[in-house]
Amino acid sequence: MTSRQHHHSHKIDERKFVDKYLRRPIAAVEITLGRLFIYQFKMLLVRTLFITFIFTSILWLIQSLRFLEPVIGHGFSAWTFFKFIFLLMPFFLSTMLPVSFFIALVSTNQSFEKSNEFMMMRNSGLSPLRLAGPSLILSVLFTGLGYYLTLDLMPKSYAEFKVMERAIAKVDLTAFIESGKFEDVSKNVTLSVKDRSATNRLKGVFLSDHRDPQFLRTLTAESGKAISTTDGVVYLILESGVRQEQDLQSGATRSFTFDEYRLNLSLLLPPTLPPMPSLGERRLTDLLNPTHFTNEKHKRELWSEGHHRLVSPLMFLTFATLVSLFFFTLRPLSSALRLSAVMGSMITVYVLVLVFKYWAPQFPSALYGMYVTLILPIIVGFFILRQRS
Repeated sequence: MTSRQHHHSHKIDERKFVDKYLRRPIAAVEITLGRLFIYQFKMLLVRTLFITFIFTSILWLIQSLRFLEPVIGHGFSAWTFFKFIFLLMPFFLSTMLPVSFFIALVSTNQSFEKSNEFMMMRNSGLSPLRLAGPSLILSVLFTGLGYYLTLDLMPKSYAEFKVMERAIAKVDLTAFIESGKFEDVSKNVTLSVKDRSATNRLKGVFLSDHRDPQFLRTLTAESGKAISTTDGVVYLILESGVRQEQDLQSGATRSFTFDEYRLNLSLLLPPTLPPMPSLGERRLTDLLNPTHFTNEKHKRELWSEGHHRLVSPLMFLTFATLVSLFFFTLRPLSSALRLSAVMGSMITVYVLVLVFKYWAPQFPSALYGMYVTLILPIIVGFFILRQRS
């Protein structure tokens, strides 16, 4: 088809669109525009849910492989395993939904633009704000869902997840130690495992015990295995290793080698003290009013997490506004340039929010940066859309 024929076909399509919709009575036109709105809305919603399902399934599968051995390998049922992993779903959703929504916005608008549907809608008299209506309204609904996830469902499910994790850890304190990482299994006790075999044997075990302020005790072993007795006591059996004890006052060091060393892991945990809730378990009121903490840096970490939960659901509105600006007001941009600009703006917003969150414990004013990064584009973008309408 020549360019003249292609241009002529567009004119015919536009004429058909005008004849079909605009030469009807006003009530009929409004009904048709309502259908167009529902069509855009449904396409955005379906694509968002589909992309979220794909991303969440991938994350869920990765975490399932990570927790399969610690849970199933210690005698827990398959139902317990699936419940254990399912409790992480609200966290996955709160993380992936904004990204999935953005991808759905861009892909849907791009397909509408290529099929000239937006051009026909513009020619029928729809303003930029009206064209952005489905994405803006859907973003409001997802913002509400985001607040429900971050403020209510996620703390509840993560708290239950940690309860189950601690119950499994009582059977084997090494169950959730990731290979190659140093984990604080209790106060002043650090454990590291180089690798873990399919039979749950540990390789390259390192344990540092500084509960006694006068002595630093370290244990290194080539291999080991955690076992539990019938009375609930958990032992770590270390093989072919070295035990070293250093007097921190005199500097004297004693060490000896062993073929087998039995360590009572149950003694490493204080039985009378409840575990300190992690950030993910805490509710918003606990995060914003940490009255029971005296450490100022720890307080700021809690504030940073609390304010991030308050502001992060606004990403849906920010992304919808930015995409609407680039597609409905900056029309002279080429398709490739528009796509690059909108992707760059999304990445910039996402990264800035994370940067401000992690800066906040050192620089409290960074908390304002999270709010400005997400709220300012919404205000400016809505103003521009309104002016162009």
